[in-house]
Amino acid sequence: MSKILGLESLPFDSEELLSIAKKAGDVAWEILLTKSPDIIDSKKNVYDIVTDIDREIELLVRDILKQTKIDILGEEYGGTFNYDKLTWVIDPVDGTANYASGMKLFGFNLALIKGDEVYLGLTYLPALDEKYWAVKGEGFWFNGNLIEKLNEAPEFIPIETNLKNPLASPNIPHRNLSCSSLTFAWVARGLIKAVGTMNLPPWDTAPGVLFNREVGNLVKPLNEKGLIFYNEMIVGDPKYVNLVLNSRPN
Repeated sequence: MSKILGLESLPFDSEELLSIAKKAGDVAWEILLTKSPDIIDSKKNVYDIVTDIDREIELLVRDILKQTKIDILGEEYGGTFNYDKLTWVIDPVDGTANYASGMKLFGFNLALIKGDEVYLGLTYLPALDEKYWAVKGEGFWFNGNLIEKLNEAPEFIPIETNLKNPLASPNIPHRNLSCSSLTFAWVARGLIKAVGTMNLPPWDTAPGVLFNREVGNLVKPLNEKGLIFYNEMIVGDPKYVNLVLNSRPN
């Protein structure tokens, strides 16, 4: 029984759930390294795309997660979400446009959430040979090594956001790598000082929210929508989070 989740109805402990999540991540890892998309379709617009690889990975991951008997919500095939129940959230390919164009900035995201709480998160970046995971209260892990403390990013490193985000102060340099799974993991490692987001779904942000909490970073929601679902937030080293907040345009 998991001391972390603390739910008597859950028949798995955190170690077993993490093992299942890693199995799903390994499947995504192998496909993303060995296959290229044959089909590219538009969703909301020409810049919002989905490939046959996104769909293939999500279906395979769903099959792996079914054994946990926990609800599943994925980017490509939807699902159900009850705020008071555990739910797996899946992003089979985060940074799909990067992946389809041949850039290496893409990843696989998987998280176990309940309401606005994240209990388990996993981000795999196969083209960069980087694997990240965390279980609430058990630390943030990078390629099998525990990251025990926050590594402060160098002063010259910009924050991650986009030009439409109200956090994009003209006084603070910013950039957008178009892969939130990577960005959140790199903020937790101290490679980026902070990340500001707007209207991102839970499969984009949930693993990274947990990673950053586990290393002592600040996760600051900026409106009343709740943390995980389509919220505006800023995440990162508390020093820089406060700097960005104090520099926000009026």
